[in-house]
Amino acid sequence: MHIFLVRHGRDSRVPGSRSLSPEGLRQACSVGARLSGQGVTELWTSSLERARATAQAISWAVGLDPVVDRRLDEIRAGAAGIPDLPPPRERRRGPAPDGVESWGEFLERVGCFLSSLCGVPDPRRRIVLVTHSGVFDAVFEILCGTGARVELAVENCAVTRWEYRPGSPAGAWLLHGHNDTAHLTNTSGRSERPRETVSCQ
Repeated sequence: MHIFLVRHGRDSRVPGSRSLSPEGLRQACSVGARLSGQGVTELWTSSLERARATAQAISWAVGLDPVVDRRLDEIRAGAAGIPDLPPPRERRRGPAPDGVESWGEFLERVGCFLSSLCGVPDPRRRIVLVTHSGVFDAVFEILCGTGARVELAVENCAVTRWEYRPGSPAGAWLLHGHNDTAHLTNTSGRSERPRETVSCQ
């Protein structure tokens, strides 16, 4: 079973809306084209707007409808302006404020989703998960069992690929690649300039 983690495209970061920017839509179309040759069998997405829009662009390329699952959402930070709120990876002990998710609760949520996938470890499954940078960190900590504070560099629409191979003497999980952005560069090796109007259809 192969799992392709995809971070959402660049978003507008307008207060009250996190829709994809024109560059973000271009990135989403590019990663969709990249994944179209991977034999994708399942497409899952976070419920957040920027992830769902990215998944929709990928769906046009791979011919699958995205399935929304809130367990792929970014760690919940609660309302803005909470004083003295520690960074997400430091929220490990003590009760969290209302609406705020501790790192332990976040790991449990993401781990529950991974466990549900592993219940059917068919090697023919090739699963795309459109999600957020915090989920990449959580997956790494869960699969590697470090228990340490680790933050991974993850670009918008980068791809990280894990393979689940239960019973392998070398370990059940194999990391094939992390933060792959080759599909986001042109032939000169430089990032393409964002287009003002982009359509994947």
